[in-house]
Amino acid sequence: MNNRIVTSLGLVLLMLTAGCIGNVHDESIMELPDDWRTQTSRTISQPHLVQFESCLNMEYDLKASIAEEYRTQLLQAVEEQYYYGWGMFDDGMVAESAMDGDASAGAAQPQARIQGEDFSGTNNQEQGVDEADFIKTDGYYIYALQGSTLSIMNVPTYGEIEFSSNSSIEGSPISMMLRGDRLVVLSSYNPWNIDEEDALYEYLRWGGDYSQWRVNSLTKYTTYNISDRSSPEVIQELYLEGYNVDAREIEGSIRAVTHSWLNIPGLSGWLNMPSAYYDLNWDDPQRRTYREMIAYETIQANQEVLESIALEELVPKIYQRIDD
Repeated sequence: MNNRIVTSLGLVLLMLTAGCIGNVHDESIMELPDDWRTQTSRTISQPHLVQFESCLNMEYDLKASIAEEYRTQLLQAVEEQYYYGWGMFDDGMVAESAMDGDASAGAAQPQARIQGEDFSGTNNQEQGVDEADFIKTDGYYIYALQGSTLSIMNVPTYGEIEFSSNSSIEGSPISMMLRGDRLVVLSSYNPWNIDEEDALYEYLRWGGDYSQWRVNSLTKYTTYNISDRSSPEVIQELYLEGYNVDAREIEGSIRAVTHSWLNIPGLSGWLNMPSAYYDLNWDDPQRRTYREMIAYETIQANQEVLESIALEELVPKIYQRIDD
Protein backbone atom coordinates (compact mmCIF):
# COMPACT_ATOMS: atom_id res chain seq x y z
CA MET A 1 0.00 0.00 0.00
CA ASN A 2 2.77 2.43 0.94
CA ASN A 3 4.57 1.59 -2.27
CA ARG A 4 1.45 2.54 -4.21
CA ILE A 5 1.21 5.89 -2.37
CA VAL A 6 4.85 6.67 -3.08
CA THR A 7 4.35 5.73 -6.72
CA SER A 8 1.29 8.00 -6.99
CA LEU A 9 3.11 10.92 -5.40
CA GLY A 10 6.01 10.35 -7.76
CA LEU A 11 3.72 10.54 -10.80
CA VAL A 12 2.14 13.76 -9.55
CA LEU A 13 5.57 15.34 -9.04
CA LEU A 14 6.61 14.17 -12.50
CA MET A 15 3.56 15.85 -14.07
CA LEU A 16 4.25 19.09 -12.21
CA THR A 17 7.88 19.22 -13.29
CA ALA A 18 6.82 18.45 -16.87
CA GLY A 19 4.76 21.64 -16.95
CA CYS A 20 1.25 20.29 -16.34
CA ILE A 21 -0.80 22.61 -14.16
CA GLY A 22 -4.02 20.66 -14.01
CA ASN A 23 -6.03 17.71 -15.20
CA VAL A 24 -9.69 18.11 -16.03
CA HIS A 25 -11.73 15.22 -17.42
CA ASP A 26 -8.55 13.39 -18.45
CA GLU A 27 -7.34 16.34 -20.56
CA SER A 28 -3.88 17.70 -19.69
CA ILE A 29 -3.41 21.47 -19.64
CA MET A 30 0.13 22.65 -20.35
CA GLU A 31 1.92 25.63 -18.89
CA LEU A 32 2.51 28.15 -21.65
CA PRO A 33 5.53 30.41 -22.32
CA ASP A 34 5.25 33.87 -20.76
CA ASP A 35 5.56 35.71 -24.08
CA TRP A 36 3.28 33.56 -26.23
CA ARG A 37 0.59 36.26 -26.38
CA THR A 38 2.94 39.08 -27.41
CA GLN A 39 1.65 40.60 -30.64
CA THR A 40 3.49 42.56 -33.29
CA SER A 41 3.05 46.29 -32.68
CA ARG A 42 1.09 48.10 -35.38
CA THR A 43 1.02 51.75 -36.41
CA ILE A 44 -1.14 53.71 -38.82
CA SER A 45 0.74 55.00 -41.85
CA GLN A 46 0.35 55.64 -45.56
CA PRO A 47 0.51 52.46 -47.67
CA HIS A 48 3.42 52.14 -50.06
CA LEU A 49 4.96 49.48 -52.27
CA VAL A 50 8.02 47.67 -50.96
CA GLN A 51 10.54 46.07 -53.30
CA PHE A 52 12.17 42.99 -51.79
CA GLU A 53 15.86 42.35 -52.31
CA SER A 54 15.31 38.61 -52.68
CA CYS A 55 12.58 35.99 -52.92
CA LEU A 56 13.75 34.67 -49.55
CA ASN A 57 13.04 38.02 -47.87
CA MET A 58 9.67 38.20 -49.55
CA GLU A 59 8.78 34.67 -48.43
CA TYR A 60 9.80 35.42 -44.84
CA ASP A 61 7.75 38.62 -44.60
CA LEU A 62 4.74 37.12 -46.36
CA LYS A 63 4.63 34.08 -44.11
CA ALA A 64 5.16 36.25 -41.03
CA SER A 65 2.20 38.40 -42.07
CA ILE A 66 -0.03 35.37 -42.61
CA ALA A 67 1.02 33.82 -39.30
CA GLU A 68 0.28 37.06 -37.45
CA GLU A 69 -3.17 37.32 -39.07
CA TYR A 70 -4.14 33.84 -37.87
CA ARG A 71 -2.49 34.42 -34.51
CA THR A 72 -4.60 37.53 -34.00
CA GLN A 73 -7.76 35.58 -34.76
CA LEU A 74 -6.83 32.89 -32.25
CA LEU A 75 -6.03 35.41 -29.52
CA GLN A 76 -9.37 37.09 -30.15
CA ALA A 77 -11.04 33.70 -29.80
CA VAL A 78 -9.30 33.26 -26.44
CA GLU A 79 -10.95 36.50 -25.34
CA GLU A 80 -14.20 35.27 -26.93
CA GLN A 81 -14.39 38.32 -29.15
CA TYR A 82 -15.02 36.21 -32.26
CA TYR A 83 -13.92 38.82 -34.74
CA TYR A 84 -12.13 37.56 -37.81
CA GLY A 85 -10.20 39.70 -40.25
CA TRP A 86 -10.89 39.63 -43.95
CA GLY A 87 -7.53 40.37 -45.46
CA MET A 88 -4.54 38.36 -46.35
CA PHE A 89 -3.20 40.25 -49.33
CA ASP A 90 -3.42 43.78 -50.62
CA ASP A 91 -1.91 43.16 -53.99
CA GLY A 92 -0.79 45.84 -56.38
CA MET A 93 -0.79 44.26 -59.81
CA VAL A 94 0.12 45.66 -63.20
CA ALA A 95 -1.77 43.81 -65.90
CA GLU A 96 -0.38 44.25 -69.39
CA SER A 97 -3.71 44.06 -71.14
CA ALA A 98 -4.55 44.20 -74.82
CA MET A 99 -5.25 47.90 -74.35
CA ASP A 100 -1.67 48.66 -75.31
CA GLY A 101 -2.35 47.44 -78.83
CA ASP A 102 -4.26 49.56 -81.33
CA ALA A 103 -5.51 52.53 -79.33
CA SER A 104 -6.71 54.64 -82.23
CA ALA A 105 -9.70 56.89 -81.81
CA GLY A 106 -11.86 54.87 -84.21
CA ALA A 107 -13.34 55.93 -87.52
CA ALA A 108 -12.65 59.48 -88.70
CA GLN A 109 -15.22 62.03 -87.56
CA PRO A 110 -16.21 65.25 -89.31
CA GLN A 111 -15.03 67.24 -86.32
CA ALA A 112 -13.04 66.04 -83.34
CA ARG A 113 -14.84 66.28 -80.01
CA ILE A 114 -12.54 67.32 -77.19
CA GLN A 115 -12.99 66.09 -73.63
CA GLY A 116 -13.47 68.99 -71.26
CA GLU A 117 -14.80 71.21 -74.05
CA ASP A 118 -17.36 69.20 -76.03
CA PHE A 119 -18.06 66.51 -73.41
CA SER A 120 -17.21 66.06 -69.75
CA GLY A 121 -15.72 62.56 -69.61
CA THR A 122 -16.37 60.38 -66.55
CA ASN A 123 -14.57 60.06 -63.24
CA ASN A 124 -11.13 60.99 -64.60
CA GLN A 125 -9.25 63.27 -62.22
CA GLU A 126 -5.75 63.18 -63.67
CA GLN A 127 -4.52 63.81 -67.20
CA GLY A 128 -3.52 60.59 -68.96
CA VAL A 129 -5.10 58.36 -66.31
CA ASP A 130 -8.38 56.56 -67.02
CA GLU A 131 -10.21 55.62 -63.83
CA ALA A 132 -12.64 52.72 -63.73
CA ASP A 133 -16.34 53.60 -63.86
CA PHE A 134 -19.66 51.94 -64.77
CA ILE A 135 -20.33 54.48 -67.53
CA LYS A 136 -17.90 55.94 -70.08
CA THR A 137 -17.98 58.23 -73.09
CA ASP A 138 -15.48 59.26 -75.75
CA GLY A 139 -17.67 62.04 -77.11
CA TYR A 140 -19.09 59.87 -79.91
CA TYR A 141 -20.34 56.85 -77.99
CA ILE A 142 -21.69 56.13 -74.52
CA TYR A 143 -20.65 52.85 -72.86
CA ALA A 144 -22.74 51.62 -69.92
CA LEU A 145 -22.79 48.56 -67.68
CA GLN A 146 -26.34 47.45 -66.93
CA GLY A 147 -26.76 44.24 -64.96
CA SER A 148 -24.65 41.66 -66.79
CA THR A 149 -24.67 43.60 -70.06
CA LEU A 150 -22.32 46.07 -71.73
CA SER A 151 -24.40 48.51 -73.78
CA ILE A 152 -22.92 50.83 -76.41
CA MET A 153 -24.92 53.78 -77.73
CA ASN A 154 -23.98 56.13 -80.55
CA VAL A 155 -24.24 59.92 -80.22
CA PRO A 156 -24.39 61.09 -83.87
CA THR A 157 -25.20 64.66 -82.86
CA TYR A 158 -25.69 66.28 -79.51
CA GLY A 159 -29.12 65.49 -78.13
CA GLU A 160 -29.49 62.23 -80.08
CA ILE A 161 -28.71 58.67 -78.97
CA GLU A 162 -28.81 55.54 -81.12
CA PHE A 163 -28.43 51.94 -80.00
CA SER A 164 -25.27 50.21 -81.25
CA SER A 165 -24.85 46.89 -79.40
CA ASN A 166 -25.25 44.78 -76.27
CA SER A 167 -22.64 42.29 -75.02
CA SER A 168 -23.03 39.76 -72.20
CA ILE A 169 -20.46 39.92 -69.39
CA GLU A 170 -19.24 36.86 -67.49
CA GLY A 171 -19.63 37.43 -63.76
CA SER A 172 -21.03 40.57 -62.13
CA PRO A 173 -19.77 43.75 -63.86
CA ILE A 174 -18.06 46.27 -61.60
CA SER A 175 -16.57 48.96 -63.82
CA MET A 176 -14.67 49.55 -67.05
CA MET A 177 -11.81 51.52 -68.59
CA LEU A 178 -11.64 53.00 -72.07
CA ARG A 179 -8.72 53.80 -74.35
CA GLY A 180 -9.39 54.43 -78.04
CA ASP A 181 -10.68 51.20 -79.59
CA ARG A 182 -10.01 49.15 -76.46
CA LEU A 183 -12.50 48.72 -73.64
CA VAL A 184 -11.73 46.67 -70.52
CA VAL A 185 -14.62 45.48 -68.34
CA LEU A 186 -13.99 44.41 -64.74
CA SER A 187 -16.36 41.86 -63.23
CA SER A 188 -16.44 39.86 -60.01
CA TYR A 189 -16.47 36.12 -60.46
CA ASN A 190 -17.03 33.24 -58.04
CA PRO A 191 -14.83 30.15 -58.49
CA TRP A 192 -17.69 27.79 -57.66
CA ASN A 193 -19.54 29.01 -60.77
CA ILE A 194 -16.89 27.46 -63.01
CA ASP A 195 -17.90 24.28 -64.81
CA GLU A 196 -15.83 21.19 -63.98
CA GLU A 197 -15.06 20.79 -67.68
CA ASP A 198 -13.49 24.25 -67.81
CA ALA A 199 -9.67 24.17 -67.95
CA LEU A 200 -9.61 26.92 -65.31
CA TYR A 201 -11.39 24.68 -62.81
CA GLU A 202 -8.31 22.73 -61.67
CA TYR A 203 -6.03 25.76 -61.59
CA LEU A 204 -8.23 27.43 -58.99
CA ARG A 205 -8.10 24.50 -56.58
CA TRP A 206 -5.28 23.32 -54.34
CA GLY A 207 -5.46 19.76 -55.61
CA GLY A 208 -4.36 16.60 -53.84
CA ASP A 209 -6.23 15.73 -50.65
CA TYR A 210 -7.21 19.38 -50.18
CA SER A 211 -9.64 20.20 -52.99
CA GLN A 212 -10.80 23.55 -51.64
CA TRP A 213 -10.67 26.70 -53.77
CA ARG A 214 -7.52 28.79 -53.40
CA VAL A 215 -9.62 31.95 -53.06
CA ASN A 216 -13.31 32.75 -52.68
CA SER A 217 -13.43 35.48 -55.31
CA LEU A 218 -11.88 36.44 -58.64
CA THR A 219 -11.80 39.65 -60.64
CA LYS A 220 -12.12 39.13 -64.37
CA TYR A 221 -10.69 41.59 -66.91
CA THR A 222 -12.36 41.26 -70.31
CA THR A 223 -10.74 43.31 -73.08
CA TYR A 224 -12.87 44.23 -76.12
CA ASN A 225 -11.86 45.48 -79.52
CA ILE A 226 -14.57 48.06 -80.15
CA SER A 227 -13.38 49.38 -83.51
CA ASP A 228 -16.78 48.11 -84.69
CA ARG A 229 -19.10 49.41 -81.97
CA SER A 230 -21.99 47.41 -83.39
CA SER A 231 -20.10 44.13 -82.79
CA PRO A 232 -17.50 44.30 -79.96
CA GLU A 233 -14.94 41.46 -80.05
CA VAL A 234 -13.42 39.83 -76.97
CA ILE A 235 -9.65 39.72 -77.49
CA GLN A 236 -8.38 38.91 -73.98
CA GLU A 237 -9.70 37.40 -70.74
CA LEU A 238 -7.71 37.63 -67.50
CA TYR A 239 -8.69 36.33 -64.06
CA LEU A 240 -7.03 37.84 -60.97
CA GLU A 241 -7.35 36.18 -57.57
CA GLY A 242 -9.24 38.40 -55.14
CA TYR A 243 -11.90 41.06 -55.45
CA ASN A 244 -11.29 44.42 -57.04
CA VAL A 245 -10.40 47.40 -54.85
CA ASP A 246 -9.35 49.89 -57.51
CA ALA A 247 -8.00 49.97 -61.05
CA ARG A 248 -6.61 52.61 -63.40
CA GLU A 249 -5.29 52.63 -66.95
CA ILE A 250 -2.06 54.50 -67.70
CA GLU A 251 -0.51 54.45 -71.17
CA GLY A 252 -2.05 51.11 -72.08
CA SER A 253 -1.25 49.32 -68.80
CA ILE A 254 -3.80 48.61 -66.11
CA ARG A 255 -2.72 49.13 -62.49
CA ALA A 256 -5.01 47.09 -60.26
CA VAL A 257 -5.32 46.55 -56.53
CA THR A 258 -7.08 43.37 -55.41
CA HIS A 259 -7.89 42.14 -51.92
CA SER A 260 -8.01 38.42 -51.21
CA TRP A 261 -8.31 35.82 -48.50
CA LEU A 262 -6.20 32.77 -49.38
CA ASN A 263 -7.61 29.43 -48.19
CA ILE A 264 -4.33 27.82 -47.16
CA PRO A 265 -4.60 24.07 -46.48
CA GLY A 266 -4.08 23.19 -42.82
CA LEU A 267 -4.17 26.71 -41.37
CA SER A 268 -6.73 27.31 -38.65
CA GLY A 269 -8.07 30.55 -37.21
CA TRP A 270 -10.47 28.95 -34.76
CA LEU A 271 -10.19 26.92 -31.56
CA ASN A 272 -10.95 23.22 -31.89
CA MET A 273 -11.88 22.58 -28.28
CA PRO A 274 -11.90 19.12 -26.62
CA SER A 275 -15.16 17.72 -25.29
CA ALA A 276 -14.02 18.31 -21.70
CA TYR A 277 -14.16 22.07 -22.32
CA TYR A 278 -17.91 21.98 -22.89
CA ASP A 279 -18.49 19.93 -19.75
CA LEU A 280 -17.23 22.81 -17.59
CA ASN A 281 -19.51 25.48 -16.16
CA TRP A 282 -19.61 28.74 -18.12
CA ASP A 283 -17.84 30.71 -15.38
CA ASP A 284 -15.22 28.05 -14.65
CA PRO A 285 -11.74 29.67 -14.98
CA GLN A 286 -10.47 26.43 -16.49
CA ARG A 287 -12.37 27.30 -19.67
CA ARG A 288 -10.02 30.17 -20.36
CA THR A 289 -7.03 27.95 -19.59
CA TYR A 290 -8.29 25.51 -22.18
CA ARG A 291 -8.73 28.27 -24.76
CA GLU A 292 -5.21 29.53 -24.17
CA MET A 293 -3.75 26.03 -24.44
CA ILE A 294 -5.57 25.22 -27.70
CA ALA A 295 -4.71 28.64 -29.15
CA TYR A 296 -1.01 28.11 -28.41
CA GLU A 297 -1.02 24.63 -29.95
CA THR A 298 -2.83 25.92 -33.04
CA ILE A 299 -0.35 28.78 -33.46
CA GLN A 300 2.51 26.26 -33.41
CA ALA A 301 0.69 24.01 -35.90
CA ASN A 302 0.05 26.95 -38.23
CA GLN A 303 3.74 27.80 -38.20
CA GLU A 304 4.61 24.25 -39.27
CA VAL A 305 2.08 24.44 -42.11
CA LEU A 306 3.54 27.71 -43.40
CA GLU A 307 7.07 26.33 -43.32
CA SER A 308 5.98 23.50 -45.63
CA ILE A 309 4.39 25.74 -48.29
CA ALA A 310 6.39 27.15 -51.21
CA LEU A 311 6.39 30.87 -51.96
CA GLU A 312 4.75 30.44 -55.38
CA GLU A 313 1.68 28.96 -53.69
CA LEU A 314 1.23 32.02 -51.48
CA VAL A 315 1.42 34.83 -54.00
CA PRO A 316 -1.74 35.91 -55.89
CA LYS A 317 -2.06 34.45 -59.37
CA ILE A 318 -3.27 35.74 -62.72
CA TYR A 319 -4.85 33.36 -65.23
CA GLN A 320 -5.36 34.02 -68.93
CA ARG A 321 -7.93 32.16 -71.00
CA ILE A 322 -6.52 31.13 -74.37
CA ASP A 323 -8.65 29.63 -77.13
CA ASP A 324 -7.54 26.28 -78.53
